[in-house]
Amino acid sequence: MSWLIYEGLLLLGIIAVMLTIAGNAQYHIHKVAYEHLKHIGNNMWDLTMEKRDKKLIEQPSSASSN
Repeated sequence: MSWLIYEGLLLLGIIAVMLTIAGNAQYHIHKVAYEHLKHIGNNMWDLTMEKRDKKLIEQPSSASSN
């Protein structure tokens, strides 16, 4: 009966290793293709706020001109 446990653990180990390899491959391929890391969890709202913040930083502020 105990060999069933080891057989199941072996299969789970193989699945875990394959998922790890697939995740790492995706990470490295994206890094090579885009030359930067992917921002995880960014949706359209986050991207819009990043554009807005970048535009606000690049604009000269009226306080500094006085």
